[in-house]
Amino acid sequence: MAEVAAAQSTEALKATSIKSLAESPALNSVPSAYGFTINPNDEADPNDPEFAIPIIDMSLLTSGSPEHSYIINAINHGVPESLMKAMIEACHGFFGLPDEEKNEFKSGNDVLEMFKYGTSYNLTLDKFLLWRDFFKVRVHPEFYSLYKPACFSEVSMEFSKRAREVALEITRAISESLGLGPNYIHNAMNMDRGIQMLAANYYPPCSQPEHAIGIPPSH
Repeated sequence: MAEVAAAQSTEALKATSIKSLAESPALNSVPSAYGFTINPNDEADPNDPEFAIPIIDMSLLTSGSPEHSYIINAINHGVPESLMKAMIEACHGFFGLPDEEKNEFKSGNDVLEMFKYGTSYNLTLDKFLLWRDFFKVRVHPEFYSLYKPACFSEVSMEFSKRAREVALEITRAISESLGLGPNYIHNAMNMDRGIQMLAANYYPPCSQPEHAIGIPPSH
C-alpha cells in the first residue's frame, strides 16, 4: 500500500492539471501531496450571520455606512445573463483544452503576470497542493487575453468591461455613503490605473473530497 501511495504522489507531482489527474484511470485515492485535514475548531457555522456574504442590490444603492467585507454578492447589476453564461462557457472551454495547450500560459510566481495558469500557488513551497486548476489574466489598465479558445478574447473583453463598471458604481456609492464626493475614492486611489484581474477556478470531481481542498481557508 505504501508503494501505491508513493506512486500516486509521484504521479500527482507530474500531473500538469488536476483535471488530468482526476480523470486518470490509475487514480484510486487522493495522493498524499493533496492531503488536507480540516481542524474542527476552524470550521465556521454556516448559519452564523457573521459569515453570510453581504448582498448589494445595485437597483437601490441606499446610503449608509458600508460594512467591512472581502466578498459581496451584487444583484440587479445590469450585466446580461447571456454574457455571464458566455464567460463561464469560455472558461470551461479553456479548462477543457489538452494540457499541452494550457501549459502555453504557465508563468512564474509573479501575481501580476499578464496571464497565469496552474494548480496550486507554489508547487515547491506549499504544504499541500490544491484540488483545482486556475487561470488569471490581467485585463486593466492594459487588456490581455488567453488566445485559446478562439472565443475567449472577445467575451472576456466585454465581460471585464462590464464587471469594472459595476465595481466603479459600487465604489461611487460607498464614497457617497461616507459623505464624500462620488469620485473621491476613485481619484484618491487612482483607479484608472488600478489593476483588474480576471480569474477562474476549475474544481474537478474528487472521490475523497474529505481529504482534499480546492481553496485554502481564509483568515
